[in-house]
Amino acid sequence: MGYTDGHFHSYNDRYDFEPVEIPDFLSTGISSRRAAERVSDEVNGVVLNRNHFYRPHSIFEHRHSKVLFVIAFLLGLLTGYDFTIGTKGSDKMKHDEKVPEVTKPTERAPMELLGSLSRITQKLWETTFQEDFGSYRGLILDKSLLNRIFKCSDASREKLKRKLMIKLVEAQMLASTQQATFVWVTAGDSSAAAHGNMYSQSYTATMENIAKAAFDAVGINFIARNYAMADIESAPELSLCMESVYGADIDILTWDFGQTESLSDYRVDLFSNRAAVLPSTPLIMVLDSSAAGHHWSRFQSLEEMGLGAIMMDGVVMSHILKGRLPDFSSANLVVDNTSEAIRNFICNGFLEGSRPCDNPSQNFMCDDEGGEPCRSEKYNAHRWCPGEVRYQTSYNPGWRKHFFTGRFLSLFLIDALNQALLELDNIEKQKPLTRSSLREIYESLKTQQEYDANIFLQNQAVRNSFNETKGYLFDPQRIYRERTFCRTALLPSQVAIMPGLREKAIGADVEFLSKGEPVLTFDPAEGQRCEGLNFDYKDYFAIRKSDSGISLKIPSDAEIDAFSTKKNARSEVLIMLCQRRCVSNTCAPNIIRLDELNAGVEKMFITVNEQPVAKAVPFDGCYLLANDAGLEWRGSSDSYSRYSLQFKLREPDTELQISSVILIY
Repeated sequence: MGYTDGHFHSYNDRYDFEPVEIPDFLSTGISSRRAAERVSDEVNGVVLNRNHFYRPHSIFEHRHSKVLFVIAFLLGLLTGYDFTIGTKGSDKMKHDEKVPEVTKPTERAPMELLGSLSRITQKLWETTFQEDFGSYRGLILDKSLLNRIFKCSDASREKLKRKLMIKLVEAQMLASTQQATFVWVTAGDSSAAAHGNMYSQSYTATMENIAKAAFDAVGINFIARNYAMADIESAPELSLCMESVYGADIDILTWDFGQTESLSDYRVDLFSNRAAVLPSTPLIMVLDSSAAGHHWSRFQSLEEMGLGAIMMDGVVMSHILKGRLPDFSSANLVVDNTSEAIRNFICNGFLEGSRPCDNPSQNFMCDDEGGEPCRSEKYNAHRWCPGEVRYQTSYNPGWRKHFFTGRFLSLFLIDALNQALLELDNIEKQKPLTRSSLREIYESLKTQQEYDANIFLQNQAVRNSFNETKGYLFDPQRIYRERTFCRTALLPSQVAIMPGLREKAIGADVEFLSKGEPVLTFDPAEGQRCEGLNFDYKDYFAIRKSDSGISLKIPSDAEIDAFSTKKNARSEVLIMLCQRRCVSNTCAPNIIRLDELNAGVEKMFITVNEQPVAKAVPFDGCYLLANDAGLEWRGSSDSYSRYSLQFKLREPDTELQISSVILIY
């Protein structure tokens, strides 16, 4: 069987267009956006406009501009400051050469920042939240509910507060042209990826829409990345490729794999340990339930060892909403004044007309017979994408559940930010904040954060025998804690947008086949016609028959520069290959599986640095390559341990599809 167009698209075919602006799907038809679209909705000089935030072009647009101008003019006469740029006249030319005209204020007192945050939240309460929820606003956004929905130990709560304090102090210390950043990354399954909805209707986007305004008010740039992917577990591939997929600058990393993840302590352990060794030491936000049989109990045991973990309890949130919002299965219910977010959200006692069930094919969430009209109005992506919209199932959440989840997450973060500011205010009362004292506070907080991280790492990682690797022994500590390097084709991923690496990936073309290199490929059957739907794809490195063989060299110079690959690293590594997950788990008959190496069928031959691969050892869906002596592979003799994998396929028209190549040091 020859290659077909459906299985032979190079990576640059996917990215042969310039990114276009996607419409604001967050509105989901809710009238509450009208308040955010009015130019007059202005707080702290930040204008809420179509879910984006920008600063006015002129200070004279401010309602108190005349008074402010007179005050500034008088201050200028007394201090010699130039009003237009806020610097002394003698330094004006020097200043103009270094920074743009618009600068942000520096060294703002915690109480001043609290005031800015308070004004933003008050404005959101009076406009956005009021029109989102109407008369149910107070019932839904009751602050006391946050402690019921979000659960963690006092130690984890302290870790979050400390991380936010570090960002706040950092924001005060940075130059006026820079801004501290707080990075949220969503890792999860199709539920977290918002399948069936517009990508911008995900709870990640809904949360960012609100949280960004609050963080901006205190000088922090809030960034939320939704890197969730359907049909892939949290480990081993995603855990061992964590830096390549999610990034190394994460402050909060979600674990939202509860819908499709089997109850495996090992996967939770591996995901948590790999997160703990990231340089940014992120906290883990677990979207799960405290009910028996769920994953939170395992995270709690790791929390006791020093891991920073917080749970958003989906069962508690559903229970609260069902107890406080109307049920629309009643024919006598009046809905004229009910917002669209609430209307047809609960029917027959279930959110979105879906109920828990015992059907594994539906991920244990089935349509309820009495769930109308909620079932038929669960999704509204057809408003922007007429025609087929995939994945609108009983188990994937609709836009309303994403909306409420995002709102609660944003409120939790705003409350935590408020607590961090109060703590800084207490510190200032003891010692006024100056440049030197800010540096002392920053270094002290960083030291405490590093101490907490070391406490967790000093605890031995859970020992797992990895029964699948019978006959091939290695220290499990390497899998959990030691440095890894991953070259992955999965999307979305942080590596896909890194300068140099992305250009190299786009350059991968069919011509590479003649050069003896893998072809970075995607299957167009995964995509949907309408732009703005799902963005997670199982791209892969295609290895096909070539007279001279296909060579994959890792790491490359660009990868060494981009990642934490160090000189004089361990000279021997474990090498893991993960194969592409085919659409609907159904692969074409010409696709070769790595376990065929073990069946005595000579369909392919693999070497590592010219040493033959004797066996592909299964490891939870991926494979560890083994030689005659074991699992260790010696790298090149230069400053960096490099590895050359050579693939020779013996049959024409066959193909080996690799999603990730992982080195475990």
